[in-house]
Amino acid sequence: MPLDFSRLYEFHESGGSRAFRGRMSLSGDEDPFAVTRAEVKPSGRVEVRWAMGGQAPLDIIHTTFVAPILVSDRVVDILKAGGFSGWETYSIELFGKDAVPIRGYRGLAVRGRCGPIDNSRSVRFDKRMPGGVFPWWRGLYFDAATWDGSDLFMPAGNVGWIFVVEAVKRAFEKAKVKNVLFTPLDEVERMKL
Repeated sequence: MPLDFSRLYEFHESGGSRAFRGRMSLSGDEDPFAVTRAEVKPSGRVEVRWAMGGQAPLDIIHTTFVAPILVSDRVVDILKAGGFSGWETYSIELFGKDAVPIRGYRGLAVRGRCGPIDNSRSVRFDKRMPGGVFPWWRGLYFDAATWDGSDLFMPAGNVGWIFVVEAVKRAFEKAKVKNVLFTPLDEVERMKL
C-alpha cells in the first residue's frame, strides 16, 4: 500500500510574532542542523536566552537559528507516554527576557530518517508576493522505502524539516500543546530554490 502523505505532518511552531524566541549559544563546531538531526551532541548544556516575542515560553520554542526547536518537559512526557520513537533531547539553560532562568525545557534532536525530498513529485505553482510572482512547490515527498519507520523523523540532507506520524499529532492535540502547527506533507508550500 502506498504511503499516505496526507497523514504525515511537518511539525513546527505556529510562528506567531508574540511567541517566545530564543537565541542559542552553540560552540563553533556545533552546527544547528547537525544538533537538531542528532548527528552532533552539544558538548555541554546549551545556553538559550530570550531574543524576541513574548516573555513566557510556550510548549514549543523556536530559536533564531533555522532548525533547532526547544520543547517543554510536558512535551517530553507526552512523547515518552506515547512510546514514540526517533527522538532524544539535550540539556539547555533557558533564560527569560529578564535574564532569570526558566526551568523545564530541553532541546529536541531527531534521530529518525527518511530519504531526501523528491521534488519531482511536488506540484510547481506561481505565488504572488511583494516584488512579483515567484515559483513555489507544494508537497514534501520522499521514497517510502527510505523511511526507517520512526514516529519523528527528518529527510536526508542538510535540511531542518521535522516530520511526525498522525499519532504524534493526535497526542499533542489531545494534550493541547501550545505553539505547535502540523501541516500535512502533501500541503506544505515552499519557495522553489
